[in-house]
Order: sequence, then C-alpha cells, then structure tokens
Amino acid sequence: MAEIREMLQWLANEVNIWIVKGIITPEQREQILKLYKVPQQAITVPAKGITAVRRESRINLARVILVLAVICIAVGLFIFYASNWRKMPPGLKMTQVFLLIISCYGASWFLLFVKKEIFAGRLILMLGMVTFGIGIMLVAQIYHISSHPTNGLLVWAIGTLLLSAVMDEKWGYYMSLALFIIWDYWEVIEYGNPAY
Repeated sequence: MAEIREMLQWLANEVNIWIVKGIITPEQREQILKLYKVPQQAITVPAKGITAVRRESRINLARVILVLAVICIAVGLFIFYASNWRKMPPGLKMTQVFLLIISCYGASWFLLFVKKEIFAGRLILMLGMVTFGIGIMLVAQIYHISSHPTNGLLVWAIGTLLLSAVMDEKWGYYMSLALFIIWDYWEVIEYGNPAY
C-alpha cells in the first residue's frame, strides 16, 4: 500500500513537471490525476516550476547479485588461467584471450545498445576491462615478453581510461585511476622511480 501512495505522489509531481515543460496542458493533468484517483493531498504545486520527490533509497537485491556475479567471474577467470596455463597449447591460449575480450565487449554492446539494459551492460563492460588486463598478461606470458614489469599495468590503465572516455563510463574511470595508482606505487616501491 505504501508503494502505491509513493507512486501516486510521484505521478502527481511528474504531471506538474510535464506542464512546466509544455508536454501536457493543465486540463490533461486533471484528467490524468482523475484517471488514477490521485488524492488531493498528494498534489503539490511546483516550486519554481519543478518539484522533486525524495525517494527512500533501497537496496536492489538483483543489482547486488549481478555485481557479485561479475566479481566472481573476474576472479574465476584469473584463477582459471593461473591454474591451467601450462596445460594449454599456445594457439588455444591466444584464441581464448581474444575470444574472451571480444565476447565481453560484444555482450556489453548488445546489452547497452540493443536490449537497453544499462546496469548489466555497464557491469559486462567492466568485466571486459578486466579481461583486457588478463589478455595483456597472458600475451606477455605466451610470447615471453620481457619488458619493464610495470609496463603491462600501464597499458592496461591507459586502455581502460580510453575506453571509459569513449563510453563515458564512470566506473571505468575509477578502475583506471586504481590501476594508475597501483602502477605508480609499484614503480616507487620496487624501482625507486616515481612514475610521474
């Protein structure tokens, strides 16, 4: 019952905003409110044209489960490759690396732009950023690339930052910031050379 009252309050405030924006007329507002039998006390007059309803913040269990699932998948990928790496032939390793990255970014594109599932798409995009880092490490191991150890982390941070800028993904900005901080501390602690 409380949710219905909240929804009616939201509707009463929304129709005021629609009037201010010119979407509906005051007569249409009255018809909408009569249709849903909005009580008179729920109707508020917009302050300076627009009112906002303060909503209680609630924990969305489905989103929490999705976040935990993506974290578990990312950790599982690291563990899977760490434990099975020596048993795989090099061709299979490279194929898996690229399929993993392409499938994560492809799934993210599908969820974001086709299905319009923003939250799930953003989570898979973050998983794609993690798989990009995994890919850098795995390719370095396949071809025994011996460069400065922190360079892989730097490339991962730059790639994450660029993708975040293209997709306007704030979680990606946080991830790239964390990677840049880890890279810098690694440089300072291990090599005595501040990266900046």
